[in-house]
Amino acid sequence: MKLTWKQGDQDLACPETLTRLQTLKTAWVESDPVFGDKYKKWRACEALGELNYNHISLPGSSVYASYIRAGHLNYVRVFGAGHMVNENKAPEAKDLFERWIFNRNSFSECNP
Repeated sequence: MKLTWKQGDQDLACPETLTRLQTLKTAWVESDPVFGDKYKKWRACEALGELNYNHISLPGSSVYASYIRAGHLNYVRVFGAGHMVNENKAPEAKDLFERWIFNRNSFSECNP
């Protein structure tokens, strides 16, 4: 099972910071040869700060989101979107959805 949280950074109902903190509390069992489990790896990557997150952009466009991936967990922050990412940033939401469904390899795993 793949877990993905996507979050608009202008969401007033569910603030991005709260969702990120909740994601930090989500534990799952998946092994990693260096860290022992992907949960510890994800936490180590998150601790590096958002400047070290990977970025996503549409072809010929600027960056619209940042993300962390460790194993089956992806956390994506969509810039300039509110609670309904698909309504606020429709082309970006479509691109993100298609990457997640059809091309998961486009999300590179974090390396703390």
